[in-house]
Amino acid sequence: MDTTVSTKGQVIIPKSIRDELGIEAGAKLKVTMEGRRIVMEAAQPFPRTSLEAVGGMGRRWYSGPAIPESEWQPAVDAARRDRWGREYDESGS
Repeated sequence: MDTTVSTKGQVIIPKSIRDELGIEAGAKLKVTMEGRRIVMEAAQPFPRTSLEAVGGMGRRWYSGPAIPESEWQPAVDAARRDRWGREYDESGS
């Protein structure tokens, strides 16, 4: 599919693509280059965090022994991939 760059540098993403990817007006996109290609991806809505950064927040709902990160992190990563369609590096990008 072809599109045109306006004099303001704006590009229209064809409706069929917006519909398929669930991109709505006001959506934030991350734009990067891969060689001579322009790549647009949904911006990550929240920065990646660690257990240490939020430690203790779940005590209100769970009072059992601590669950090792190696047991819960794969499920979190899988849910993130299912929702956002890709993996994120440690910087949250």
